[in-house]
Amino acid sequence: PLDSELHALEIGKAELLSPATLALAEQQECAILAFGATVAQAEVAAKELAEEGISVAVVNARWAKPLDEELIIRLAKGTGRLVTIEDHVVAGGFGSAVLELLESRGIRDINVRVIGCPDKPIEHGALSILKELHGLSSAHLKDVVRDMVRSEAKGYELAH
Repeated sequence: PLDSELHALEIGKAELLSPATLALAEQQECAILAFGATVAQAEVAAKELAEEGISVAVVNARWAKPLDEELIIRLAKGTGRLVTIEDHVVAGGFGSAVLELLESRGIRDINVRVIGCPDKPIEHGALSILKELHGLSSAHLKDVVRDMVRSEAKGYELAH
């Protein structure tokens, strides 16, 4: 729901949706950085994962450029697991920018998954079907987070 008052958004600052503070977010098992229309799926996935005992921080990234570098780096180092999700092409998108940031800072000993659309024309159809087809559903996001939390793997993975 919209606030009754309009608030200015600080350029380059993401919105931490849950938990309430960054200090708590750094202690979660995974962080989901959602961009654009995928924020709702991230919130649903995190809520359902919490019911399974998996703690997840959720961020509304808001900006692909400039990135909220401080927030992303703190969550990467704190949780050791990041998932980015966007309803755009992965190549040259938000998730790619996050990977570039992590690489430029030498942050490699973590597990990162980038979820988005493949770099090809996307067919037309019902939004719900397209989200399922390209892994942008809350169900797919939950599967990705579950797999990451159960795995000790490190590295970056682009998932289409």
